[in-house]
Amino acid sequence: MNRYPLLAILPAILLPVHAQQTAQSVRLEPIVVEVAAGGNQGYTTRSSQAATGWPLALRELPHSVSVISAEQMQEQNLRRLDQSLRQATGVSQQIYGSGQGGYNFLFARGEKIQNIQLDGVPVNSLFTDSGNLGSIAYERVEVVRGVSGLLDSGGAPGASVNLVRKQPEATPHLALGANLAHPLGIGIQGDVGDAIDRDGKLRGRIVFAAEQGDSWRKREESRQASLYATLHYDLGDATTLRTGLSVDEGKVKAGGSHSFLTYDSTGQPTPLGVKDNPVSNATYSHTTTANFFIGGKHHINPDWNVDIEYNHSRQRWDHPYAIAGILGIEPDGSADIIPGYWRAAPQGHSARLAINGRYPLLGREHELTIAADMHSQKSDRHGARTLDTIPNLYAFSHSGDYPQPDAFRIPIRQHSKQQQWGGYAATRLHINDDLSVILGGRYSSQRQTGNSGRISHARFTPYTAVVYDFTPQLTAYTAYSSLFIPQSQKEQDGAYLKPASGDNLEIGLKSELADGKLNAGAALYQSRKQHLAVLAGQHPDGERYYRAADHTRTRGIDIELGGEPAPGWQIQSGYSYTDSRDQSGKRLNPDTVPRHSAKLFARYRLHDGQSPWTLGAGIRWQSDTRLEQVLGKTRDAASKARALEQSRQKSYAVVDLMASYRPDEQTTLSLNLDNLFNTRYRTQPDRHSYGAPRSISIGINYRFK
Repeated sequence: MNRYPLLAILPAILLPVHAQQTAQSVRLEPIVVEVAAGGNQGYTTRSSQAATGWPLALRELPHSVSVISAEQMQEQNLRRLDQSLRQATGVSQQIYGSGQGGYNFLFARGEKIQNIQLDGVPVNSLFTDSGNLGSIAYERVEVVRGVSGLLDSGGAPGASVNLVRKQPEATPHLALGANLAHPLGIGIQGDVGDAIDRDGKLRGRIVFAAEQGDSWRKREESRQASLYATLHYDLGDATTLRTGLSVDEGKVKAGGSHSFLTYDSTGQPTPLGVKDNPVSNATYSHTTTANFFIGGKHHINPDWNVDIEYNHSRQRWDHPYAIAGILGIEPDGSADIIPGYWRAAPQGHSARLAINGRYPLLGREHELTIAADMHSQKSDRHGARTLDTIPNLYAFSHSGDYPQPDAFRIPIRQHSKQQQWGGYAATRLHINDDLSVILGGRYSSQRQTGNSGRISHARFTPYTAVVYDFTPQLTAYTAYSSLFIPQSQKEQDGAYLKPASGDNLEIGLKSELADGKLNAGAALYQSRKQHLAVLAGQHPDGERYYRAADHTRTRGIDIELGGEPAPGWQIQSGYSYTDSRDQSGKRLNPDTVPRHSAKLFARYRLHDGQSPWTLGAGIRWQSDTRLEQVLGKTRDAASKARALEQSRQKSYAVVDLMASYRPDEQTTLSLNLDNLFNTRYRTQPDRHSYGAPRSISIGINYRFK
């Protein structure tokens, strides 16, 4: 226990909150978006099917869970999916260049987030490109930290994301909005839905958003658009069919997928900043992602139901580029430049059939879930590049003048095909009124073929959890799962790394207050892994390679509070500590995951909701990140040592403010001021790739009667 000094204070955090429980509840009017029936309660949710497949209260889930609701996304003006996920406890972000350039990664508990679900159905990696996906289609975003070992064929111990889509309703609604931002430009949003037939059996909903404008980097412009449409049809009293389509488009002009080194070949700092642009004027990245789904749910009887869904996703990515200063920069300002292009058109299929229900045993009712799922993806990614030099990097960052070559020396062709299929079964046994045990497991079979050959793996991963209710509002839990994680990273010779394996153990306390409107939790966890991918170096063309590390372990703590602590208030807050080390005690991947992070956003509707004014403020803080090896060109050992000093991002905090005013029941005027103190921070420790500086946005939303 002495390894976790914060564990001693966890009961002290939760029990006072529990003692302040109140039976009073206040119904808050929505601002713009009318949330479909799904359990949302302000900044939290009543129930979630994430991790287990059963609709459980957050207090009953044996996992650490963050919920970013549509109301929070609306009030914080979180228009992109990566912005929403970044608000979750313990989630950190690494962007190589532009946020829409294709290399925008999110991490939790020392691992890259790669497991994405749409309404509980695992989908392919197209949805990990969160910088090019809008957030307006989702009722809420659920981040399950730890191993979601039943629903997740990957079994990664970082986090799984469940995107809960907005649902149609039988009551008509129409909401429109517009916003004007500096320096990003202008945007519009809309949400319309109604019953299509007289008796309300056929219902539809269309949600859309679009924005365009300038970036804070010189010469860079961006645009983004999202469209989501869905239909539900009640085929009798027991069966509902559903279908829908979503399309997201993101394009950034004069924006690339990498950025300048922070040091030159002698290890001295390069005099570049937030506004400097590493790419030519001809560079752009254009991404379109589409998803079609069809499914249905049938209630066999009051105790049992069956749910089936199929998803088909397609993406197109076009990225001609000329990026300077990513391999080496000389003291006289001359530098490398890499012109080339990437084009890709991946597509994937996923499906799930699940049966859920209750059964009697020894005088008590218990739950059972049985499911089978599949996921496949294929991608033909081709491109070409060449290497060149420019005489003055600093002049280039302002002008962007560089003609795109007609031909390239190095052609690149990447083909990959992934297939995953499997199934899981689990039961939730109610031993007595206070104690329940979840027993289950998953069988996963995975196959991957590509340029580096073919890899096949199959594994059974057991899962168990114990949940104990001290009171109806305070619960303790422990959960264990083994790990089986196929890896896409490559070794220096180009071969894929073997899957990582290991186990994960988590214990925690949870408290549910104010009739589910406020949820608190604290968790202590440890994961142990073999064959973990660890950054080992970089090829001359800039591509990174990895090594397998054995006997690694990650330990940490998550603490979170979300929902309505008092009438008129909503809060989302959390603290996370993560420490990953190899068998020698060396810290792993310190460039991507900070050891400490804390987040808080709170808003208050004045006078218990009776005033037209709402005020809010938030802060995101994280400790330092750094590289422990030099990836750019340096001349000697002394230069490398100086370069390492420039390959660090110190701890930083970003403060955001919001205010809204409702002159009547239909109109909302809003103001968002992000990065109030214009904090300068890098999203890669050794690159001049920066987070967004201070920006301001004003908006108007109108809800028609």
